[in-house]
Amino acid sequence: MAVLIGRAWREAGAQVAAVGLADAGLDWRRAHDVLSQDDPALYVSLLGTEPQAMIGLLAELGAKGLPAHWAAADPVPDLDLSPVSARLHARALIGLCEAEAGDHVLTGPNGLVGQRGELALKDRLALDRGLENWSRAVCAASSRVMPELELDPAVTAGRAPGSGAGGGAGMVVQALGGRVRPGVDVLAELAQLERSVAAADLVVTACDNFDAHYWGTAVTKHVVAAAVRNETPAVLIARTNGTNEMDQRNVDIQAVHAIGEADDVTSACRGFAASWVW
Repeated sequence: MAVLIGRAWREAGAQVAAVGLADAGLDWRRAHDVLSQDDPALYVSLLGTEPQAMIGLLAELGAKGLPAHWAAADPVPDLDLSPVSARLHARALIGLCEAEAGDHVLTGPNGLVGQRGELALKDRLALDRGLENWSRAVCAASSRVMPELELDPAVTAGRAPGSGAGGGAGMVVQALGGRVRPGVDVLAELAQLERSVAAADLVVTACDNFDAHYWGTAVTKHVVAAAVRNETPAVLIARTNGTNEMDQRNVDIQAVHAIGEADDVTSACRGFAASWVW
């Protein structure tokens, strides 16, 4: 999409730099492969919503001694993380979460139990105890095979920002010495987005639907925030637009161009692009 939109500005005589960004998932992998094929880091997706995702990630990384299913009341098994340690040797581990999950914690009233209002209080307390038991057990197993790690007590207790991402899989990443980061942040860093925005006269971003209550995706917000920091005007291409000029300025967007369901994105953007070239 970035290339198709950028082509309209190039045809209008502008110099264009197209930067492909995504938040998480398959689109993220594609964008990452374009930006950095030699990146040695190990990236794992944190897109689950239930504690079972902790077991899923540990299994993906090669851990042994895992139960088939996670249950708060079950005792934590004796985990063997030596295969995980071998796989991570000299590699950074990055857990990719959606932008809004970057600050989520695993335990406590603001943790996963805070999202389970349908449970009775005793069940919520049991769930929180189970989550903290798992956090401490995974950290202990990690320390046995990677004694060089110095885990923050907040990580051990499941209270570190990002530990609740992906249904608790973020805690697993942190227990193994890794970092939890929004996918769009990682790509923007690899693409040196800030430098491009600082050099630009105009920033163009896009989303499917734009209205006063949903003003785009994590990518849209990240790009517009970079534009604001660099005092560069930002405009938006969307399939649909339900805002007025005041709504747009309130979120630091100068103009929105709706293209509907146009198959030829470049053609649909030509007139708008010509009005934003100077």
